[in-house]
Amino acid sequence: MNRMHFMFVCTAIALSGCAAPDPSAAYRGVPPKHGKSVTLTPEMSKAIQDSVRSKLKDPESARFGKIAAGDVDGQTIVCGWVNAKNSYGGYIGMQPFFGYFPINSTKFDAEIIANGDIGVMGLRERCFKEGLYLPEPPV
Repeated sequence: MNRMHFMFVCTAIALSGCAAPDPSAAYRGVPPKHGKSVTLTPEMSKAIQDSVRSKLKDPESARFGKIAAGDVDGQTIVCGWVNAKNSYGGYIGMQPFFGYFPINSTKFDAEIIANGDIGVMGLRERCFKEGLYLPEPPV
């Protein structure tokens, strides 16, 4: 009985170290390679929201979260979060998006709206490569 109890405790201790990896841990404390932070004007924010909405099933349902923007070689790169309704009418939760303002343009091009853990990790990596941290999603 004592031996069985000991094995149970050892197994519990061994398994307590098993946890899902934190997808943003790889980027914490590591400065992006390039890019300067950009403060978005109201016109830029509207262009971002309009472009992202154009890619959604229910554009009017869009609720935006945190957005980060940076200047990379003359382009304004944007990474942020949006929540919108799907074709069944339910909100799907915050999904990250990526896009940019081409050089000397006021038109925003939303390239990617990711979903799922793999999509979020890929988009987080893309933002980081462009010199931005994808903000943490709102709770």
